[in-house]
Amino acid sequence: MDAGKVYVRDGFLQASEDALKITVTGFGTHCAEPHTGMDPILAASHIMIALQSIVSRNANPLKELVVSIGSFRSGHADNVIPNEAKMEGTIRVFNPELRNSPVAGFVTCRIAPAHTFLLALKWTTNSMYSLIITENFIPMNWQWK
Repeated sequence: MDAGKVYVRDGFLQASEDALKITVTGFGTHCAEPHTGMDPILAASHIMIALQSIVSRNANPLKELVVSIGSFRSGHADNVIPNEAKMEGTIRVFNPELRNSPVAGFVTCRIAPAHTFLLALKWTTNSMYSLIITENFIPMNWQWK
Protein backbone atom coordinates (compact mmCIF):
# COMPACT_ATOMS: atom_id res chain seq x y z
CA MET A 1 0.00 0.00 0.00
CA ASP A 2 1.25 3.40 -0.92
CA ALA A 3 1.33 6.12 1.73
CA GLY A 4 -1.50 8.60 1.39
CA LYS A 5 -3.82 6.23 -0.47
CA VAL A 6 -6.89 4.38 0.73
CA TYR A 7 -7.69 0.99 -0.72
CA VAL A 8 -11.29 -0.24 -0.74
CA ARG A 9 -13.02 -3.02 -2.60
CA ASP A 10 -16.53 -4.36 -2.89
CA GLY A 11 -17.38 -7.21 -0.49
CA PHE A 12 -15.79 -8.42 2.72
CA LEU A 13 -12.86 -6.35 3.96
CA GLN A 14 -12.29 -7.61 7.49
CA ALA A 15 -13.56 -10.59 9.47
CA SER A 16 -15.16 -10.14 12.87
CA GLU A 17 -13.08 -11.21 15.86
CA ASP A 18 -14.12 -12.67 19.18
CA ALA A 19 -11.34 -13.17 21.73
CA LEU A 20 -11.37 -16.47 23.57
CA LYS A 21 -9.81 -17.13 27.00
CA ILE A 22 -9.87 -20.52 28.70
CA THR A 23 -8.41 -21.49 32.08
CA VAL A 24 -8.46 -25.13 33.17
CA THR A 25 -7.76 -25.63 36.87
CA GLY A 26 -6.59 -28.97 38.20
CA PHE A 27 -4.46 -30.13 41.09
CA GLY A 28 -0.70 -30.03 40.70
CA THR A 29 1.59 -32.85 41.68
CA HIS A 30 5.05 -34.26 41.06
CA CYS A 31 5.41 -36.03 37.71
CA ALA A 32 6.63 -39.16 39.50
CA GLU A 33 3.13 -39.45 41.01
CA PRO A 34 0.69 -38.24 38.34
CA HIS A 35 -2.11 -40.32 39.84
CA THR A 36 -2.18 -38.03 42.90
CA GLY A 37 -3.01 -34.92 40.88
CA MET A 38 -5.48 -33.73 38.25
CA ASP A 39 -3.63 -32.72 35.09
CA PRO A 40 -4.94 -29.47 33.56
CA ILE A 41 -2.51 -29.71 30.62
CA LEU A 42 -4.06 -32.97 29.44
CA ALA A 43 -7.61 -31.60 29.69
CA ALA A 44 -6.66 -28.29 28.02
CA SER A 45 -5.00 -30.22 25.19
CA HIS A 46 -8.21 -32.15 24.58
CA ILE A 47 -10.18 -28.87 24.58
CA MET A 48 -7.78 -27.38 22.04
CA ILE A 49 -8.20 -30.37 19.72
CA ALA A 50 -12.00 -30.21 20.13
CA LEU A 51 -11.97 -26.49 19.26
CA GLN A 52 -10.25 -27.28 15.97
CA SER A 53 -13.08 -29.65 15.04
CA ILE A 54 -15.63 -26.82 15.10
CA VAL A 55 -14.53 -25.65 11.68
CA SER A 56 -14.20 -29.10 10.14
CA ARG A 57 -17.31 -30.76 11.59
CA ASN A 58 -19.80 -28.17 12.82
CA ALA A 59 -19.66 -25.39 10.23
CA ASN A 60 -20.59 -25.28 6.57
CA PRO A 61 -17.30 -25.71 4.67
CA LEU A 62 -18.39 -23.01 2.21
CA LYS A 63 -18.60 -20.39 4.98
CA GLU A 64 -15.55 -18.62 6.34
CA LEU A 65 -14.87 -19.56 9.98
CA VAL A 66 -11.51 -19.71 11.75
CA VAL A 67 -10.92 -20.83 15.33
CA SER A 68 -7.32 -20.42 16.50
CA ILE A 69 -5.48 -20.90 19.78
CA GLY A 70 -2.46 -18.62 19.72
CA SER A 71 -1.32 -18.98 23.31
CA PHE A 72 -1.09 -22.07 25.54
CA ARG A 73 0.68 -21.58 28.88
CA SER A 74 1.12 -23.84 31.86
CA GLY A 75 3.70 -24.69 34.48
CA HIS A 76 7.30 -23.67 35.08
CA ALA A 77 9.12 -26.93 35.79
CA ASP A 78 9.75 -30.04 33.73
CA ASN A 79 8.95 -32.44 36.59
CA VAL A 80 5.79 -30.89 38.05
CA ILE A 81 2.22 -31.12 36.82
CA PRO A 82 0.92 -27.57 37.36
CA ASN A 83 -2.34 -26.40 38.92
CA GLU A 84 -3.68 -24.71 35.80
CA ALA A 85 -3.38 -24.32 32.05
CA LYS A 86 -4.39 -21.18 30.14
CA MET A 87 -5.24 -20.78 26.48
CA GLU A 88 -6.09 -17.72 24.45
CA GLY A 89 -7.26 -17.47 20.88
CA THR A 90 -9.70 -15.96 18.44
CA ILE A 91 -12.82 -16.85 16.52
CA ARG A 92 -13.13 -15.06 13.17
CA VAL A 93 -15.98 -15.08 10.68
CA PHE A 94 -16.95 -13.16 7.53
CA ASN A 95 -20.62 -14.05 7.73
CA PRO A 96 -22.71 -12.13 10.30
CA GLU A 97 -25.27 -14.95 10.42
CA LEU A 98 -22.55 -17.50 11.18
CA ARG A 99 -21.25 -15.35 14.02
CA ASN A 100 -24.67 -15.32 15.68
CA SER A 101 -25.72 -18.83 14.68
CA PRO A 102 -25.74 -22.01 16.71
CA VAL A 103 -22.29 -22.77 15.27
CA ALA A 104 -20.92 -20.12 17.60
CA GLY A 105 -22.65 -22.01 20.40
CA PHE A 106 -20.65 -25.12 19.57
CA VAL A 107 -17.64 -23.37 21.07
CA THR A 108 -19.22 -23.62 24.50
CA CYS A 109 -19.88 -27.33 23.97
CA ARG A 110 -16.16 -27.99 23.80
CA ILE A 111 -15.88 -27.93 27.58
CA ALA A 112 -16.66 -31.67 27.84
CA PRO A 113 -12.98 -32.65 28.18
CA ALA A 114 -12.66 -30.59 31.36
CA HIS A 115 -15.70 -32.34 32.81
CA THR A 116 -14.35 -35.72 31.69
CA PHE A 117 -11.17 -35.06 33.67
CA LEU A 118 -13.22 -33.58 36.58
CA LEU A 119 -11.47 -30.23 36.40
CA ALA A 120 -12.73 -26.67 36.84
CA LEU A 121 -13.04 -24.53 33.74
CA LYS A 122 -13.31 -20.78 33.23
CA TRP A 123 -14.35 -19.71 29.75
CA THR A 124 -14.79 -16.17 28.45
CA THR A 125 -15.35 -14.65 25.02
CA ASN A 126 -15.25 -10.95 24.21
CA SER A 127 -16.42 -9.41 20.97
CA MET A 128 -13.46 -7.40 19.74
CA TYR A 129 -14.78 -5.95 16.48
CA SER A 130 -17.41 -6.58 13.85
CA LEU A 131 -16.84 -7.50 10.26
CA ILE A 132 -16.54 -4.83 7.60
CA ILE A 133 -18.47 -5.21 4.34
CA THR A 134 -18.71 -2.70 1.53
CA GLU A 135 -21.56 -3.21 -0.92
CA ASN A 136 -21.98 -1.56 -4.28
CA PHE A 137 -18.81 0.46 -3.78
CA ILE A 138 -18.39 3.19 -6.38
CA PRO A 139 -14.86 4.57 -6.51
CA MET A 140 -14.44 8.34 -6.61
CA ASN A 141 -11.46 10.52 -7.33
CA TRP A 142 -10.34 12.37 -4.25
CA GLN A 143 -7.13 13.47 -2.62
CA TRP A 144 -5.92 12.95 0.93
CA LYS A 145 -5.42 16.41 2.44
